[in-house]
Amino acid sequence: MPTKRIYALFFAALAISLFIALGCSDDDSSTNSGSGGSEWSSVNFANYDSLIEEIAPPVYTTPSQAPGIIDSMWNTGECPLLGKVFSESEPMSLYSNLEWFDMIVAEIEEFLLANDSGDIIVDSSLSEGDANIYDYVTVTELTDATSIPADMQAAFGTEIALDKLVTIDFPDMGEDGVLQIGLTLNDEEQTILVFDSRSEGGTITSSSAYYFHYEPVYDAIAMKGVFYKDYGTTPATSARWVYDIHSVGESDFAYRMSWYSDPQGELTETMLGCIIGGGDKGVEFALSYREYKPADSTDYRADGSLQQVFGPNFTQGSGLLSSYADYLDESLFFTYDDMPSAFLTSPWALSK
Repeated sequence: MPTKRIYALFFAALAISLFIALGCSDDDSSTNSGSGGSEWSSVNFANYDSLIEEIAPPVYTTPSQAPGIIDSMWNTGECPLLGKVFSESEPMSLYSNLEWFDMIVAEIEEFLLANDSGDIIVDSSLSEGDANIYDYVTVTELTDATSIPADMQAAFGTEIALDKLVTIDFPDMGEDGVLQIGLTLNDEEQTILVFDSRSEGGTITSSSAYYFHYEPVYDAIAMKGVFYKDYGTTPATSARWVYDIHSVGESDFAYRMSWYSDPQGELTETMLGCIIGGGDKGVEFALSYREYKPADSTDYRADGSLQQVFGPNFTQGSGLLSSYADYLDESLFFTYDDMPSAFLTSPWALSK
């Protein structure tokens, strides 16, 4: 089952269980009086999917006939490279990860209230009888910058300044389920760091960390992620990816993403696919691809190396690759050493 489908089913189950446990409150959008007489209302997150769609190339769908000048590896075959990068069907693609992140944000919007001072609390109106939403959702202050575990630092850096930590612990999540969200929300910025780990059924477990930063005044946008799935097999198999997209200036984007695969199906050895690139999605942008087999090779495969300038909607571009040197600098590739090598650990202490 595709990863994002499993996530959707998980949150559907949460919604059903929450409805049964808590019932329907009289007014789940009511405001409460906070300190100093401030009024509380639902937390107002930015429309993150729209922000990414403003800078990133559109969702990729395989064309019925590939353009003749563009190398066929980009857009033909069972798993075209552009599908790995910008489709909604591949789990490591930008839009698959954006969908999951947006789902988490929509979920926590249902439970949290904020006031004009930037304080955040759990909505106490979501309760009935002895069951209260704050039995499952807690908000704590973060007094120090959040230290990032080593296996996430290639994407996130060594620490992130966040003000609040929201921990969600529904009964359906089980012993190993973890969902934590670090937040900074004010007029100058919105920064979110999500850590999530869960069982996907059977022996399969997955762990992920998602980051989003938005500064409205400067129109600065950044979205990053790290993912590790353990299939629980012998010999051990896993799926992993790391990505980073951010705005450059007023209209350009810069993107880099790498994914790792253990031998499965047609694969007979480990593989690392690496993409970097950027530009203006409405004018031109360039992408560069490298492939390593085995994944920890020091040299990439000559027949697995591509560079291409694209026009809008993945058409053939007319510009020169040299014009995109800043986006195609080989130091930007996420390499094997940048990938997580084991199940991710939370940046915050766990109470389970």
